[in-house]
Amino acid sequence: MQVYYLTVSFVFIMSFMAQDTRENPLVEHGFSSNPLARIKISSLFVFMSFLALFLVAGLRWNVGTDYPQYARLYWSYSRVPIEELFNPRISNLGLFGIRVLSIVSRFIYDDPATMFLLASLVTIGLSVRHISR
Repeated sequence: MQVYYLTVSFVFIMSFMAQDTRENPLVEHGFSSNPLARIKISSLFVFMSFLALFLVAGLRWNVGTDYPQYARLYWSYSRVPIEELFNPRISNLGLFGIRVLSIVSRFIYDDPATMFLLASLVTIGLSVRHISR
């Protein structure tokens, strides 16, 4: 539980810093050939918030009531042929996203933990991107 308290505290501080430094670029004036010159300082704090949330959510193990079920189903989801995903006769169309993540994670590293890491990347990434805009 302490990990979650530390994560929430860290993300709160990084979010406050991103809000506070929103208008400050890394380089004040002029043009620079450095690609980092156009990045705002707030982007760094937003990325740090994303990284903390992504790592805590993606590297968890056996946390939550549905984790063991998805870990067991990973092996059947990841072995589905890709053309079978688009078959309209599949009875469980509600699980299209997790099946696609399972298939993609099989090509990266064939383990349920990779699927959870990808799910965390998509979920946390889209959420932080939306909130930061």
